[in-house]
Amino acid sequence: MNYFPIFADLTNRPVLVVGGGAVAERKVNLLLKANAEVHIVAHKLNRELTALYEQERVLWIAKEFNAEKESSAFLV
Repeated sequence: MNYFPIFADLTNRPVLVVGGGAVAERKVNLLLKANAEVHIVAHKLNRELTALYEQERVLWIAKEFNAEKESSAFLV
């Protein structure tokens, strides 16, 4: 099985997305549709994610991901 199905109420839950490229963008858009509080950890964001950040729809943490320090998220 390549995918892990998850059915969770993500409304206002902090969800961490690692990366700022096309794959992260697809995940972020799905998470926003689920009303999650999206935090992105990445050195750079692509144009679309930058626009979401500028619209204050996501929080951008411009640094390298560290699993030990990012433990407060509901989902990573």
